[in-house]
Amino acid sequence: MSGIGFIVLGVLGTYPAFAQKDIYSADYLMPGCRDFIRAGTGNTHLGGYCVDLVLAVARDAYAPRICLPREVTDEQIVKVVVQYIDSQPARLHEDFVLLAMEALRKTWPCGR
Repeated sequence: MSGIGFIVLGVLGTYPAFAQKDIYSADYLMPGCRDFIRAGTGNTHLGGYCVDLVLAVARDAYAPRICLPREVTDEQIVKVVVQYIDSQPARLHEDFVLLAMEALRKTWPCGR
């Protein structure tokens, strides 16, 4: 290996790997969800993304085991998801949509 190769390997080895954030994880999305519940403080783009994801899961025809009451509001739906995920901080690395689906199915199962 040439001297340049050793230098490149030495430089790369001294820096930690550049970790990319998992934009699908609960850890990434929860700040936006919490901001939405706090009435718009913080990152409104991330809050809107959170709400869109939660409502898509809640009203998805392909998720038949979620039966929302007629009178439930969007904010109540998001609060359920936030409370559920916040109660399990060890799972923040997991996929947000799957956790949201789990939260909604446990809160509003069909055939109760």
